[in-house]
Amino acid sequence: MICPAKIGDGARLIFNRAPSPIFLLVFLSGPCFAVSNADLKATAVVGTLSTWAFAWWHGANLSECADERWRVRLQYGKDKELTSKTLGAVQGECKLMQGSDASPLLSFSPNYNVTLWSAERSIKGRINAWDVAAIPMLHWRAPFSQRMTATLDFGIGISYLSESNIGMRIKGTNFQFSDHIGIGVEDLAGKWRAGIGYRHISNANISNPNNGVDFVGGSVEFLIPGL
Repeated sequence: MICPAKIGDGARLIFNRAPSPIFLLVFLSGPCFAVSNADLKATAVVGTLSTWAFAWWHGANLSECADERWRVRLQYGKDKELTSKTLGAVQGECKLMQGSDASPLLSFSPNYNVTLWSAERSIKGRINAWDVAAIPMLHWRAPFSQRMTATLDFGIGISYLSESNIGMRIKGTNFQFSDHIGIGVEDLAGKWRAGIGYRHISNANISNPNNGVDFVGGSVEFLIPGL
């Protein structure tokens, strides 16, 4: 099924200074969430690069990271063959562009993740593997109440996969790229965040075969008291 919000339309909407919560929810729900993995991957890549370009064009200060609090991230993902369970650490929140209130319209936060992979069966590879990844995640925000904010999230990072073959997938290399797109909600104080997201892992054809993996699932983040 083809999503009504084409890649080009999505990229243009990203440049809107005040994205609405309705847009954030519609973007990945209903028919949009039924698009092919190739469309989701392209949207994640275009969205990430466009957002970084937009922030740079408007003179965003990449060093303004006043919030140095750490959060724990838990995530579960499902591919047509594989499952993933992620434990991550999210470092602070760096403002790139200020919104109309105290909540930043655009920010980024470094994510450091360890993910356990499991496969239902295997021919050439193993049924279990793990990867470590570092992803600078970008967050567009649109407050919709006095306590809650909707978010649209993009990110591209790097990953090291313990096995170059996992399940029925031949990954080609242990080094992988990790592309992300998601939507979520969080409290304005930044104490917690919950959402759904898509993650694509492949080596960008550095080596072939290059069987990509596409995880879709949910995540929660919460503040670590005292840090």
